[in-house]
Amino acid sequence: MKEAGEGFDAAGRSYVCLRLEGRGDKVKIPPAALARYDDNIAQHVRAMNARRPEPVTLRYFQHLAVLYSEIFLDWYFHRRGEMLRALNRFVDQRNCTHRSIHSSLMTSLGTAVLTAGTRRLIGPLARGPGAASRAMNSSLVT
Repeated sequence: MKEAGEGFDAAGRSYVCLRLEGRGDKVKIPPAALARYDDNIAQHVRAMNARRPEPVTLRYFQHLAVLYSEIFLDWYFHRRGEMLRALNRFVDQRNCTHRSIHSSLMTSLGTAVLTAGTRRLIGPLARGPGAASRAMNSSLVT
């Protein structure tokens, strides 16, 4: 992405957008939506530059930040239910994976077992302050 030029081509498409379009299936945004977001960004940049003596150009990382904002605002105002379902699916998958990894680590170390969303202390944590501080220093207990 660093190789993408700053600004827009003669047709009004940003070089960042062209670079993303060139990545094909790796980009999860439909081309029509990407073009719409890019048009919005171009319109905002033109509005910012309308009264400036020296025009603003967005670096690739600034353009990506604005693109992310466009995507979020589109989903928030036009696809809120779908956004919430997708976020909840992501959180459920993340929590399931995290719980599984965390639980297996804790069980293998004998420090704690996660059961039904609560922590039951076993092993060193149940054996006094010295063991508890050693376990906490290991950064595995939160």
